[in-house]
Amino acid sequence: MKINILSKKDESVAYADVYIKTGSAPAPFEESMGVVPYQSGLATYIKDKAIRPMQMAGRNMGAYGVFNINLKETDLTLNCYSACDFIMGLYDFKHDINIVLPLPLDHIEIVKDRCALLSYYRELANTGASEIWPRNLIENVYGRIKEAAVQKGAQAKLKLIDRQSDEFDELAGLKAVGKGSYHSPCLGIIDFIPEGSDSSDPVHVCLVGKGITFDSGGYNIKTGNYMTTMRTDKSGAVYMAAALHLAILNGLHKRVRLYLPCSENLISGTSMVPGDIIRYANGVSVEVGNTDAEGRLILADALILASKDKPKAIIDAATLTGAAKIAVGRDMTLASSFEHNDLVDLATQCAKEAGEILVYMQSYDFHKRYIKSQRATINNTSHGDGAPGALTATAFLSHFVECDRWLHFDLSSAYCADGSLWNAQGSTGEMIKTISSMLLKI
Repeated sequence: MKINILSKKDESVAYADVYIKTGSAPAPFEESMGVVPYQSGLATYIKDKAIRPMQMAGRNMGAYGVFNINLKETDLTLNCYSACDFIMGLYDFKHDINIVLPLPLDHIEIVKDRCALLSYYRELANTGASEIWPRNLIENVYGRIKEAAVQKGAQAKLKLIDRQSDEFDELAGLKAVGKGSYHSPCLGIIDFIPEGSDSSDPVHVCLVGKGITFDSGGYNIKTGNYMTTMRTDKSGAVYMAAALHLAILNGLHKRVRLYLPCSENLISGTSMVPGDIIRYANGVSVEVGNTDAEGRLILADALILASKDKPKAIIDAATLTGAAKIAVGRDMTLASSFEHNDLVDLATQCAKEAGEILVYMQSYDFHKRYIKSQRATINNTSHGDGAPGALTATAFLSHFVECDRWLHFDLSSAYCADGSLWNAQGSTGEMIKTISSMLLKI
């Protein structure tokens, strides 16, 4: 799918003149109509105080099948960022987009770069498991990050640990989750080294993203439609890579290390089973209570390594729990930590600026009672009446983090099965902008 962004019309394309208006559609149309005839073209009406209004306007046009657009006039602010929001609202993984924007040429170039980045990572998150497996997921995103780094006079380096590596046995969770798969589980470690720095300088921020390229649930197999979208269980890894990439484009000038634990979670004669005990490098042992709670098992390895870097902050992101979706739905993202820290306030500020909706919930020491095990330090799944699944997952992860400034994103909004006011059906890219902005401000 191509996105063609121009400052003047391509005469070979038939465009619709589009107007973005505030308020409600006028009579004789129903107020809720998304798109109505207006002058020589079409208008979409956006209510006052709408969240991310330009992206909502784009989704209205896309829902009506309008993808060739000459944007004539808007009551909303039009700049590089809002123009990109509009185009991301149009984006639906299927149709080419041809759009003429009333912006200067240098602004058009910024919009092109930003839209190319966001659409690439949304497409990658949405790609099926027959095309993306652990190793080539890491190599794909590294190639993009390295290219962006070189453009800025910086460096990006990749270390990849798989079954053939001497260090693989230290990755107890990754080894357990991926042992039933043909494709080797991998840990990708991507170092961004800004201009003027070198690999001996301290790591400022560590990012960790869950990359399950397909999740069958393992022996606790998913049923019915619950498996249909599990190609997107790699969204944490994809979106963290995207956030780093976007931050580099926006002038990131601090050392960042990105950990990408990637695996499939499949069934075979060698797969992990309920009751297995996993012993981690930091001395914590985990009883596998449910093979479908695999994401936290691979995050644990990466969080142990990230903690050893002694960064000023650790941020992780994962499509981790169904409980987060139940708590906040598909339009919002849940963030949590074991202790309230300044990253919570920073994330809230950055999310507000990006128009992405973030809900924070704190996990407490008493949540650990839900993950007790008789046979190990902890269990990988919660038990007991009223166990708050998203917060017990945070409590689980806290056993592997040694950093006062840690924030966990449970990406409840990463994929939208039915579409939303802002995004077509599929991977949304939510929280890429928020986390990218955080990297610039930490």
